[in-house]
Amino acid sequence: MLRGRWKSAISRTLVLLLSLVWSFIWIGGSSASAVVTGRSLGSQSITAAAWAVVANGRNQPVTRTPYVLVWSVTGGTAYDYLQFRNIGTIPIQGFGVTITQVRLTGNANPREIFFERCNDGSWNVVNHSCSGWISELGTATSGLLTFANLSIGVGSFLEVRARTRPNTQSTFETTLATRITRAHIRLAETSSS
Repeated sequence: MLRGRWKSAISRTLVLLLSLVWSFIWIGGSSASAVVTGRSLGSQSITAAAWAVVANGRNQPVTRTPYVLVWSVTGGTAYDYLQFRNIGTIPIQGFGVTITQVRLTGNANPREIFFERCNDGSWNVVNHSCSGWISELGTATSGLLTFANLSIGVGSFLEVRARTRPNTQSTFETTLATRITRAHIRLAETSSS
């Protein structure tokens, strides 16, 4: 009789253990199955930061080519109004402009160009005045001119007046090619933290 009870107890224990094992396998299999068949309906995209500044005429469409000014100076001061626009995806703190000048007519050499900003106001292009106050951003005849400490947000622009000194009757062409380096980006990131 003892043997029968042991057999019965062992068989009940085995049935219970097998049931537990089967339950773990079935539950574990369902979980794994759910993970395998799961889908995500959302999307993610990763974009790289891009930085770019272009020079273009005031209120003109943006182009990715160097900006060309043709000066026809007949004894007075010549002016041109332009914009430096941030077309990148991150704010910038400055940029460089490579200036190249060529005499087209006359016998005078191209003069220095003064780049000026109208602060706390706007330019009046008819009488060449600023409703705020004027600050000089830089001066150059040719070569690389760096504009620094100018926070320009994404999609924003810096409006600038380019001005020459009085010259004799000559016509010359100035090409402005913008360039930006990582240093201009790091400055912007540091200053906004």
